[in-house]
Amino acid sequence: MGVVLKAASDNAHMNVSAILAAAGYPHARSFDLALSRLENIEGLANVLGVDCGELADLTFRPRRSFGHLTTVSFLGGEASSFDNVTRRRRVSGATLRSQPFHRAVWAHGLLPYCPVSLELLVDRCPRCNQKLDWFRATPAGDPRWRSPDINAIFRCGDPKCGNDLRDTSTSFLDDRLVASYRTMAGLVAPGDRHGAEIDLPPALQPLSSGACFELGWSLARVFALDGATRSRSKTLDVDTILSTLHLANQFLSDWPDRFQFELQTSARNAPNEVAVQRVRRLKALTRAKAMWPEVTETIRQAYPALLRRDREILRLLNPSVVTRTDAVEIIGMTARSFAKAATSQGLEALTTRGDRRSFQDFDIVAIEKLRDARAASIPLDSVAERLGISYHGVEQLAVLGLLRLEEHPALAATYRLPRVLRSSVDGFVEQLTRGAQDDLAGTLIPLHLAVKCVQGEKPWAAVFKALLEGTITFALDTNVTRVVRGILVPNYSVDLLRSFSFRRADHSNFPFRKDMSRRDAEEALNLVPSTLLLALEQELGCDRSRGRVRVGDVAAIAARLISAAEISARTRPGTRRLPRELKRGRYKRIGAAGWSRREIEPLLAGGRK
Repeated sequence: MGVVLKAASDNAHMNVSAILAAAGYPHARSFDLALSRLENIEGLANVLGVDCGELADLTFRPRRSFGHLTTVSFLGGEASSFDNVTRRRRVSGATLRSQPFHRAVWAHGLLPYCPVSLELLVDRCPRCNQKLDWFRATPAGDPRWRSPDINAIFRCGDPKCGNDLRDTSTSFLDDRLVASYRTMAGLVAPGDRHGAEIDLPPALQPLSSGACFELGWSLARVFALDGATRSRSKTLDVDTILSTLHLANQFLSDWPDRFQFELQTSARNAPNEVAVQRVRRLKALTRAKAMWPEVTETIRQAYPALLRRDREILRLLNPSVVTRTDAVEIIGMTARSFAKAATSQGLEALTTRGDRRSFQDFDIVAIEKLRDARAASIPLDSVAERLGISYHGVEQLAVLGLLRLEEHPALAATYRLPRVLRSSVDGFVEQLTRGAQDDLAGTLIPLHLAVKCVQGEKPWAAVFKALLEGTITFALDTNVTRVVRGILVPNYSVDLLRSFSFRRADHSNFPFRKDMSRRDAEEALNLVPSTLLLALEQELGCDRSRGRVRVGDVAAIAARLISAAEISARTRPGTRRLPRELKRGRYKRIGAAGWSRREIEPLLAGGRK
């Protein structure tokens, strides 16, 4: 193309049409002379008066085809046809000043800088911004054009401009990229003496220079997630092309370890979705039809482990990734419970595969955090068992901050009941132990009996707070299984206990349970197990030997009826004796739950014993 344009300019033609017509070309599409109708090259050589073989060496003769990819001859090597830039003329002003001809290497789209001067190539006139083409040869009416040292190679083809491109000055290549750039230029254009030779590892020496360039470029593009296809690589911005060439040079110089190292580093530092996408791009290189066969085979031989299933590759690149089965074993929960945890924001799967069956991978750091959080926490019902109080009592302790809730979102999604930190429970019990007194004077009664003086659910938070603050002195037997069973308080503390209360409505943000177990109902109604079942059947009209009881139903019973245990706790703390009036039958017992509270309260208020 450059030869035809210069010949037209030297012979004072306005454009290249006359030369092409004389050579037998049916049209004047000068931009594809090096690609199409190469059968007319002999006629063109006759018109230009040059050797046919030398002219043929300047064309991009097809070499091989793979799918829609065709490789062509390029300056003594082989290149992908879609990398060549033929529609526009690209030049370097600095090189034109020292070497007055168009260099064939400027036609490669992945070499944005001239290998000679290392100046950025331009394809538009800096003065008029018109693209530089291969058709117009002489600016009409410009007398300077007749000068023997000026031809169309140096000029803008616009008749109104005619700018001398040798005066053009653009940016130059960064010194840090010069070595890698010239090395890659030497691979793609070995016939251009300004490209540097590369000392290839033994595994790559059987490959041609063009195949090595294609290998390095393709692997470097695995790390690009911009969506550009291989055929559109020459349309990438200059910075992207330079960074890709630099990375490709590193991959080829340290083959095959450097690429796998970069992929592993990416798998550890980048999101796993990105790592999986890069692995898929690598696998796509080995399956693409429009790919050099020797490049595909080289990748297969170098990275056989990276051609497995995505999940296997991800675990190979990043050992911190574990499967769902491994995660269940590490945490120590059931598969069904883990399925709930995996849907929460606190434990999201890194990768998910499969339609009918789900295969998931997780970050081992997140799995270990969940394991530690689960091991360091305890459900509220277990705390209730240890302390010897109702479940609602533990809820109260958590609400007032005496116990700290475990806030891991995966645990909240897994278990329907809240959990508290095991360390906070141990600290709470230790505080009680330190606050106990061994030399209390007076009559002492068990706390679990004294608290029966309170109607309905017991205000355990207020009770324990009073114990810890010293408002109520107490003794503690540390040998008992349940903490409350070992606490003894003075009998005169009953009146203070009756003044304590706790209202669920004051803490609307806490997820209180709306039902209770039968044992908690026993505590709220101050009844023994056998009496409770009979009372529930009488009051609620159904068999309650199984299942749980609504909090509202228990509260209604406690508000209407008063049990013998509550009466004894209020009149004779620590005993099971009832007032004489109740023994003489003056007040009739309504049912198993006890007497009418409306009738008994005036009696107790009068101080009757």
